[in-house]
Amino acid sequence: MHMYHADISICNLYNNLQDKEKQKSKIFKLTPQKAIKDMLSEKFFNVSACGKLYKKELFQKIRFPEGVLFEDLATSYRLLDLCNSIVFTSKPLYFYRTRYGSIMNSSFQNEKIVFLDISNEMIQFLKIHYPDTVSAAYNRSTRYCISFIKEIAMTDISYKDYENKLRKFISSHLFAYLKSDYKFSSKLFGFAIVINLTAAKIAYKFISNFSKYFTA
Repeated sequence: MHMYHADISICNLYNNLQDKEKQKSKIFKLTPQKAIKDMLSEKFFNVSACGKLYKKELFQKIRFPEGVLFEDLATSYRLLDLCNSIVFTSKPLYFYRTRYGSIMNSSFQNEKIVFLDISNEMIQFLKIHYPDTVSAAYNRSTRYCISFIKEIAMTDISYKDYENKLRKFISSHLFAYLKSDYKFSSKLFGFAIVINLTAAKIAYKFISNFSKYFTA
C-alpha cells in the first residue's frame, strides 16, 4: 500500500490450500472506475471487505451500515469512489474459508430482502458518477436475484411479493445478462423464471433433490 501510495490495496484470496501453488503474482494500479467495474464483474475481486486494506481516512464520512446484510455492497463502491489510487495484486494473501451455513451459503432469510434496495441505490449512484459501470452492476444484481429465487425454491416459506420483485428485475435485464460471462446454467434458470416463475422453482427443487439422491 505504501509503495504505491494506494488508498485501498486489494489482494487475491486462497479459497483452498491447492490455490497456493498455482497462483502467479501481478500488480495492477486501478482508477476508481476500473476498480468498480472489475469488482462488479467479480473476475478478480468482489465487493467483500475480505482481502482489502483501507486508509483510515476513507471512513471519516463512510461507515458500514449496522444490523443489515450486504453491508459491503452498500459501501464498497463509495469507498472506491473516494480513492486517488487503488492497487490490486493477483497474489493470494488472504485465506477465505467457505463454511456451510454461513450467510452466503445458507437458505433464503428475511434479512436478504434488503438486497434490491441496496443494489438499486448503488446503481443510481453509478448512473451519475460512473455510467460505464452500470451494465456490470445490472448483470451482477441479476445474477443475485436468480440465486435468491433458487434459495427460495428450496424453502417451504412463501415470499410471493419479493419473488415478484426479483422476477421483475430479472425480466427487465435478462437480455443483457444472457450476453454476459456468467454461467449458462444461471442464464437458463433466469430465462425459465421469466417464462414461468412457479414452474421454474418446482423444476429447480426437483433437480436439486434428484442430484442429492445420486451424490449422497
